[in-house]
Amino acid sequence: MRNTNQKPPRRVYLTYCPSSVKKPAPAAYLVVLKALGLATRACLAFEHSLNGLAAAWAAGLVTIVTPSLCTIHETFEGAALVLPDLGGFDLEAQRFRLADKRA
Repeated sequence: MRNTNQKPPRRVYLTYCPSSVKKPAPAAYLVVLKALGLATRACLAFEHSLNGLAAAWAAGLVTIVTPSLCTIHETFEGAALVLPDLGGFDLEAQRFRLADKRA
């Protein structure tokens, strides 16, 4: 049963980071976390590359990777999940599995 007092999850898409430091540095994620006042344990990152995964990991975020055609050959060690795409992805169904990935 879902807690009806729970707010729906917020989605944030960062397409530009004012930092001069690029991935794999965690600056982009840290900017968003600070701006929203959120703890890493309340967030989930979606990435498609090793640099993105490294940045999210360095920021302390559980990360789901959906490789692109350019990154499909890479090994995404440390990702909570590696999926071919997000079609059919059900966050509620994965909630406990993803919670186990939080350290």
